[in-house]
Parts: sequence; C-alpha cells; structure tokens
Amino acid sequence: MYWAEEGDPDFASAVLAHLTSAADPRGDPEQRLAHHMSSALLSRLSAEPIDIGTSHSLQHHHHHAFPSFDLCFVAANRAILDSSSKARPNLHIVDLDVGDGAQYVSLIESLPHPRPSSITITACAVSELPQSHPPETVGDRLVSLGERAGVAVRFNVVRCKASELDRKAVGLNDEEETVAVNFAYALQRVADESVTTENPRDVLLRRVRGELRPDVVVLVEENLNTNTAPFAVRFGEVMGHVGSVFGSLEARMGRESAERERVEEWLGMRARDMVAAEGPNRVCRCEVFGKWRARLGMAGYRQRQFGPGVAESVRERIGSGLVGPGLTFKEMDGGLCFGWGDRVLTVVSTWH
Repeated sequence: MYWAEEGDPDFASAVLAHLTSAADPRGDPEQRLAHHMSSALLSRLSAEPIDIGTSHSLQHHHHHAFPSFDLCFVAANRAILDSSSKARPNLHIVDLDVGDGAQYVSLIESLPHPRPSSITITACAVSELPQSHPPETVGDRLVSLGERAGVAVRFNVVRCKASELDRKAVGLNDEEETVAVNFAYALQRVADESVTTENPRDVLLRRVRGELRPDVVVLVEENLNTNTAPFAVRFGEVMGHVGSVFGSLEARMGRESAERERVEEWLGMRARDMVAAEGPNRVCRCEVFGKWRARLGMAGYRQRQFGPGVAESVRERIGSGLVGPGLTFKEMDGGLCFGWGDRVLTVVSTWH
C-alpha cells in the first residue's frame, strides 16, 4: 500500500472507516465530502488504476458552477485586453489549453472601447499537456461571435512538442501584434522534475519566455499543493480545498440538483486522481501560489502588476449580485485571490 510508505496502514484504515461512517452523497456538504474522500482513499488503499482521461480541466468542465473559478476568467481576460496598445492594435493570444472556448466567449462579448483591431487566438496543443477538449471544434463559434461584435477574430490550431515552440511555429510574425500567452488551469497538468528528469513544465515555461517573447503571460491556477507534498499533507490539502468548493455549491444549488450531482461526481473524480495516483499516473499536480511565483522567477519571468481596471472589473461583477454569497476576493503578493470562506481557491497573476 502506498500509505505504508509514509505512515501506518492501520491508521489509514481507521481514517477510511471514520469517513465512511459519515458519508452520504445526498447529505450536507460535510457528508458529501466524506463520501468522495472515502472513495478516493479506498482507491489508494486498493491500488486500483485511476483514469480520469481529459476530465480534469476547469477549462472544459463545470467552471461556471464555481464563482471563484469563473471570476478568474474575468480577471484574466481584462489583463489580456489591457496588454494591447495603440502602437500594436492587433491582439494575438496563444492559449495552451483553450478548452471549450468559454473564456473567449466571455472576452469577445465584453470587449471594451477602444477595442483591438483584430484578435487572433492560437490554440497551442503541446504534446506534454493533455488537452481538455479538441481545440479544432471551438474556432467557428468564436469567429462568428467576433463578426457579431464587429471585430475580426481568427482561430488557429498548432500541435507540437514544448521543445519546438517558437514564433514561427505559433505564427507570430506581425510586428503590430500584442502577444499574450494564457495558462489557465493548464500548468498543473504538466509534469515537473519530481516526475521526470526531462521536466517538461520548466521546458514549456522557458520556451514561452525565450522563444515567443510575449508582452504578458497570464497564469490562473488552483491554490493547493498536490504535487510534491507528502501524502498525509496532500490528503489534507485536497480535503480542505474540495470541502470549500462543496460549501460554495451548497449556497448555490439545491441538494437534489442534477447539475450539482454531476459537478460533485467530477470533483470526486479529480480528488481520486490527486489522492490515489502516484508518479506519472497523477494528472493534477497543483501548487500553492508562492511555489508558482518561485518557479516562474527561476524561469526568468518577472511578475507584472495588474492595471487598476482589472480588480475594479472583478469587484463590479461581485457587487452585481450575480455570483451569489460567500465569495471572497483579495489582492495578495501581486496576485488576485478568489476563495470561499477563509480558504483561497484560485489565484490569477500576470508575468512578462
């Protein structure tokens, strides 16, 4: 048993028994959490294979159900749009996992004035990063939205290895383009040096900075350590994080909601990956914000401050009442932090 490597398997069994006794998939948030965490722990103890396919990404699955995650798109989009200028009015966004395109639906529908002369979105599917959705399927919708909004939108798909990333491969050849790279819930699914000596996470970061030379890099990530923490710490991190998300669902959806059931099943599947899988089999390798800051700094990035309009746009959205009660928002260490109760769930930051 994996747990035996880090602690007493009898203790693990006792924890499992306690969780199982409290579990109820239709109960209150604590009972629902106990149900999914006991399932995750049982998967670990039984060493059964964990396969969550591409269902791990918040880019494609249920992000609309979580105000803290959805508001990250609002902040990221405003930061991307703020990076464009009159001198370079054409905006080129390179996205490492475009998902179902929902982030760019929001971006196009909320374009400010003055707006970019054109928007090019390049979905860059590097082989080291599992894509959450076939990128070829989302372009037509975004182009049509651009037509209705009165701005030319182009959509491209590029497939390559991280080590092959450069301006030519991505199509960055316009001197009048502002270049933005978007890492939204993506880097957590790229392995680092703790998994393989090839360290594709750092390779990707260094190629983006050195070869693409973007004007802004936007990082959106969940704030928990499921990468290198010892198992007991990792288990506690996942339980606290998922528990806070379950609490936010309780405030927004009824206990008999079919959508809530689907969302919680998806969260439980991700929890099983983070708790039960080890080595290259674990897909979700999240980090706390401080570790992302250190990693990007070592890769040669400097943190960029948000313009005043970014936080303002988030506060306006929160003040509108559309996101419901319980959401927390604060600025910390140059990042925009979104959470529930006393826990920070997601952080947005910008770099160059």
